[in-house]
Amino acid sequence: MPDLLWDDVADWFDPEVTGTLPDLRVPGASTADWQAVLDLVRDSGLRYCYEEGGTVLPLPRAAAVLSRPAGAECPNLSVWLTPDIVAIFRLDPEGAHGHPMLGYEPKTDRVLFLAGSD
Repeated sequence: MPDLLWDDVADWFDPEVTGTLPDLRVPGASTADWQAVLDLVRDSGLRYCYEEGGTVLPLPRAAAVLSRPAGAECPNLSVWLTPDIVAIFRLDPEGAHGHPMLGYEPKTDRVLFLAGSD
């Protein structure tokens, strides 16, 4: 796929148009990768909230989150980037009916367009 152009995806990031940030999936993210995200959130000073099944809990270690049994509630980590912008980290993104709209490929350091790629 050719490079993504901002003009092609700008509406996805416009809260006036979508009301939400697009879902993004990072295929092959390891436990260590997720732990780095959790550490960054914890150390950033940003407001955050970790929930499992609607119950607010302390932010766990990535290994505990990733070893949850199949069928367990999908944990959500909400991080307020600004008072009006919340990034929600899930183990299964909900955009496009369970399919992410964007992906990131670490090996090539590229953002990928996934919407409609079924």
